[in-house]
Amino acid sequence: MEANQEIKNFLERTIQENRVAHAYIFLGEAGVGKEEIALWYEQKLNTEGGKIHPDRLLIKPQAGKRQISIEQIKEVRNWLKFSSHQAQRVVIINPAEGMNFFAQNALLKTLEEPTPNSVLILITNRVQGLTETILSRCQILRFRKTSQKEIRSWLKTEGLSKQKIEEIISLSQGKIKEIKFWLEHPEELLTELIFFQRLESLMNKNLITRLGWVDKLARETNFNRILNGALQINHDLLLKKGKTSDGDSSLGSTSDYSWSKLTKRLQIIQETKTLLETTNVNKKLAFNQLFINI
Repeated sequence: MEANQEIKNFLERTIQENRVAHAYIFLGEAGVGKEEIALWYEQKLNTEGGKIHPDRLLIKPQAGKRQISIEQIKEVRNWLKFSSHQAQRVVIINPAEGMNFFAQNALLKTLEEPTPNSVLILITNRVQGLTETILSRCQILRFRKTSQKEIRSWLKTEGLSKQKIEEIISLSQGKIKEIKFWLEHPEELLTELIFFQRLESLMNKNLITRLGWVDKLARETNFNRILNGALQINHDLLLKKGKTSDGDSSLGSTSDYSWSKLTKRLQIIQETKTLLETTNVNKKLAFNQLFINI
């Protein structure tokens, strides 16, 4: 099963019809398969007789860094100068929003004066981190999550029980990367479900208890996992609310939460996640503030 088969079909047509764009933006949530399809596209562009040309440059933040520097983008320009007449030179920048201001400005020259036989693929979770000038010079392809119907159909062919299928649907949130992980590691499903139960219970405790758990949770898992779990739990609660006839009617664990409280929680958690991803803020202080606000 391919969650974004329509995108793969489109990209295949660009090759068949000789209309490959110079620059693409692959936009969608983390885990929906953007980098996998970028690598697949590079192979499609440069496969001849089963041989894959070594014409790919993958740009990511350097070890210990949060941002992609101007020096790395200058490397892209230099690398593209050695373009082959028989192969497409493919540059994959992931995450594109990781480029700092100077790096994005440096990339503009490459976008405005494209090197022959070159393709740039900018992978991003959100366009807000990219300048309007970069957005206007790229073809944007929007990746979607896999629907529950698609997941059920796929996992049934894998011979999984109904319970396992529902557990994977709940944990994967429609992300192809997560689905594949749980298929390969079914023995870890129970541990993950227990983690989510503990986290949901923690968010419903009083403030003193929540703050006391920050250190304990941090020793057992990473902060990013906690944030992703909190986002997933509150998103699920919001979806359950939507299945009731009245917005604030009682439905299991959603009975204590109004629409406004759940949406505010999601906003606060996402803001904390973005803050930790884009700044050097003290993680413990950020989490303390998060648990105070939710």
